[in-house]
Amino acid sequence: MNRRQFVTSCGAIATVGLAGCGGGDDGNGGTDTPDVDSGEIYSGTLGELRDFQVDVVESQSVTVEASDINEGERLQFQVGDGTAFVHTSQFYEEDSGTTNTYEFEDDGQHQLQLNAERHEAPMNEEVEISVSMEVSEP
Repeated sequence: MNRRQFVTSCGAIATVGLAGCGGGDDGNGGTDTPDVDSGEIYSGTLGELRDFQVDVVESQSVTVEASDINEGERLQFQVGDGTAFVHTSQFYEEDSGTTNTYEFEDDGQHQLQLNAERHEAPMNEEVEISVSMEVSEP
């Protein structure tokens, strides 16, 4: 075997060996826990559109709380699964201080969208809505 064939063979063996190292036993007799997001995703005053990407598993949920919503303002909360928005909820002045929870139906990456906006005149006034968004533990 010449040197070039030897190096190519070693590279192929290393690639196959590494391909099998992505999961497996965690030392406690179980399999590895997937890397997922949880905890506080956003907390603050929102006055525009914000997008967040999270990795989740089916057993998790996301909860949004909105407060300090003034007359003519609304907060729209949407969850996307990569193909479409699968959940939409809107908070208006009378919903100030309430929460909305969505339970994820699929594992994987999801888009969370918060949009604070005016829905009534005068449309050029600034919007500031207090928002917190949290993803549950798996």
